[in-house]
Amino acid sequence: MNANPYSPFLGKMPKRLMSTPIDAENIIDNFIKGSAKTCMISGVLGMGKTTMLSSVAGRLINRDDWIVIDLKTHINMIQTFNITLAAKPQINDTVKIEKVRSHLNIIKIHINNEEPITNEAVIMCKLLEVAARCGKKVLVTIDDAICNDYVKSFLSLFNRMREKKLPIYLVLAAANDNMLMITKDKSLTFIRGAIIIELGNLNIAELSDDYESALNIDSGMAKEMAIITNGYPFAYQALGNLTYNAGGDYRFIKADFKKFLFKNIYDNIYDELSQKDRQFVYAIAIAEERKASKIKEVLSLRQNEFSPYRKRLIEKGIIESVSHGVVDFTLPYFDEYVARKYSGEDS
Repeated sequence: MNANPYSPFLGKMPKRLMSTPIDAENIIDNFIKGSAKTCMISGVLGMGKTTMLSSVAGRLINRDDWIVIDLKTHINMIQTFNITLAAKPQINDTVKIEKVRSHLNIIKIHINNEEPITNEAVIMCKLLEVAARCGKKVLVTIDDAICNDYVKSFLSLFNRMREKKLPIYLVLAAANDNMLMITKDKSLTFIRGAIIIELGNLNIAELSDDYESALNIDSGMAKEMAIITNGYPFAYQALGNLTYNAGGDYRFIKADFKKFLFKNIYDNIYDELSQKDRQFVYAIAIAEERKASKIKEVLSLRQNEFSPYRKRLIEKGIIESVSHGVVDFTLPYFDEYVARKYSGEDS
């Protein structure tokens, strides 16, 4: 076999990437045609949000007519954007930027020897006007977005620049619950008109075909592997990677696969759950046939108490409704993980 085609690491672009209904090329095509300037990508941890965001950025970063700026959410994003854009070639030829050392951490810029500007919104507008004159489009990427003041301030100003027809574009990725907070914020209603991509589990038949081809294994074993992943993208990559390293037989690494999922993904997901949500997922894990009636029985909940927990965990992407009165986990072996973890907490 050739080099291992699968990557078991979050955010790293694997050699093999399953297609989605809207992929990087579709997003870029919408940007270039002018039909959209904003793309929002949501999903539970391990669904491939960072991979899709990186795929868009990677296709544009080496193009002469695009500038790509990645922003982090724990610092002043407007100021970071301005400083980064002003330092880019061509923009830098026109703009002189000076950082003023003070407790306010103010910056000021000079454009064509005009009077210096210190207002962050005006600076952003002026820089984008320079970019437009230079024939540049600016893509901003924000990964692991949360609904804090830095993000809300940047998104509000981004929308003002968008309304001015300035050449700025945005791809933002966030966990389901954080995306819900962002899209429901009354100051950010423009986001509802963005390209919205809700990443979910992959097609089992397609995963089976991929495993058969990439690992050179028989169709029966490939189908077993695909079913084990439940279509969860991180599991698909991790199982493929471990199976490749084991010479093509997943049965030798099944226990290692579970441990890998538990340590690298499920610990993080579980840590983000409230104590009530932990009780709820534990009840699902031990309830007979995952029936709502049995879950309510385990937790001693009435229907009006049960529904909010169910709704929240569906929004988080951890469970799904599979039929009337029945839910199940979207993540492979999460029931086993929760049963062990919660029992350990109780002991």
